[in-house]
Amino acid sequence: MWAFKRVRAKLKSRCGMSQYLEFMIALMMLLTLIATGIETWGVLSLKKGIEDTATETARYIELRGAVDSAVYDEFNRLRSVTGIDGELSVEGDFYSGKKLQLEAPFTVTVSAVGHLFYLDVPLKAKATGRSEVYHK
Repeated sequence: MWAFKRVRAKLKSRCGMSQYLEFMIALMMLLTLIATGIETWGVLSLKKGIEDTATETARYIELRGAVDSAVYDEFNRLRSVTGIDGELSVEGDFYSGKKLQLEAPFTVTVSAVGHLFYLDVPLKAKATGRSEVYHK
């Protein structure tokens, strides 16, 4: 109670306290803006990482003409390089098993979860391609 009365008396006095309060409010707003920028930068960096991983994985599938264990090994290598913790899914017109015939379209989807303060932000990147391998 004593501290509350003391603070109240300081606030009522006109000897520069309002400038101090304005400075503190402006400082808190600036720090909030900086913290928001840093958190947003982290999510945008993660988004760029999953987009690059999806694009590189799609290119690897184009060259192999199939979705096999080598593709998942390459995806895991890319995950470790970019530092993302994502999941891979591939949809397409498969020929036999997981093979893609020449010019067969497919879509690679990489999903991950980013964190913005205490919120989970679902992130998804898609890349498309066409197989460059002819299977007999």
